[in-house]
Amino acid sequence: MIYPTWTGNFYFDLGRNFQLNAVTKLQYQKTKSKSLYQGAGETAINTNASDEAAMGQIMLQVNKAINERNVIDLQGYYIFNNDKVIYSGSTVSTERFHQLAYGAMAGYTFQADKFYGRFEGGLIGERNEINGTCMSDVVPLFNLDTQYAFNQKHSLNLTASYNSNFVDQSDKTPTVIQENELLYKTGNPELKNTRWSSVDLQYTWLPNNPYQLSASGGWSRYFDRPVPLFTPTGPDGMMLRSVINSGDCQNFDIGVSFTGRFFNRSLVLQIQPRMWFSKLTGIYSDTYNYLMVSTSATYYLKSFYASLYYSTADRGLMQYSLHDTFYRGKSSYQLKVGWRNKNWNISVSAVNIFRKNWVDQTSSLTSKYFDQYNTVYNSSSHQFVNITASYTFGFGKKIQRGNEVQTVSSSGSAIMK
Repeated sequence: MIYPTWTGNFYFDLGRNFQLNAVTKLQYQKTKSKSLYQGAGETAINTNASDEAAMGQIMLQVNKAINERNVIDLQGYYIFNNDKVIYSGSTVSTERFHQLAYGAMAGYTFQADKFYGRFEGGLIGERNEINGTCMSDVVPLFNLDTQYAFNQKHSLNLTASYNSNFVDQSDKTPTVIQENELLYKTGNPELKNTRWSSVDLQYTWLPNNPYQLSASGGWSRYFDRPVPLFTPTGPDGMMLRSVINSGDCQNFDIGVSFTGRFFNRSLVLQIQPRMWFSKLTGIYSDTYNYLMVSTSATYYLKSFYASLYYSTADRGLMQYSLHDTFYRGKSSYQLKVGWRNKNWNISVSAVNIFRKNWVDQTSSLTSKYFDQYNTVYNSSSHQFVNITASYTFGFGKKIQRGNEVQTVSSSGSAIMK
């Protein structure tokens, strides 16, 4: 993969408490992919693909500090992305993608002694053209972040969002590719973007210095999400995987977090249980509820420390995947001992020390015509010992920055996954 990139970040003080941030970016990306599948007694399936992409963007943000408590800002961006994908081998095809994305938002921030609040809202839009087929979409969005401290012991935080996730270009390609002797796959140029909304509420209680307790709950919903559709409509009656919009994914979670410090703060105990309630609608309708718990204990003795950590296995329903609808991870545990001073930090960790297999996660998808099961192997799930040593050099005063406009990290590849 080759991706030369130029990024410019500019800051202007316009006077009268106006500031302008500007970010520009140009990127060229060339990606090549090769796949060879050889079934028993079958002709080899050879799929080669190359993707040439050019992406550019400009993002602007104007801030105005009205006074110490009130700040307003305006943001805007424009992004273009052009891709050309050439498939060769068992499948021969050329796809051209042209994507434009744009948006504008206005924000307001208020900060007082006990209250902080920020609200921003606006519009984002996208225009996609794939081999002459055009799709356009404009979505309103907003973000809310508020925090109120009743006193030094009690505080409340509320966040809420409504936004949209743009569909990957690789999921929109109309090319039909043979993956194995049973399965072909293709995308959908008319695939719609996914709207989503979320709300999170957290309460924190500090009864005294040794103890901290917080309770939180969250809700999120992805609307009309893209899912794989398997039908026996491929070449020669084989199975064909396409992509459609079908159903929502809804999650609700509630949990607590407790931290206690004992024996003159030498022993720190933490426990975080959280209950999840998940639901899928559409062609893969399902419900799943589960409890996650993580706990740790750390003991400090002068410059030495020792800690234990354990977390139950992560699992649940997939919000967005073309390969599975349910996943199950592995639990993890760790014993760590270390020594540190002002500059040095040396530690030895024994991770999953009793586990002798390499399985990190299993996942599955079941449908009317086609089922598939996946297993992910990872060295971090197997037993291992980790030794680290670090030394910190001081190079003068630390400068902290924030509130800058951020760039998009990469245009991604339009090659079908």
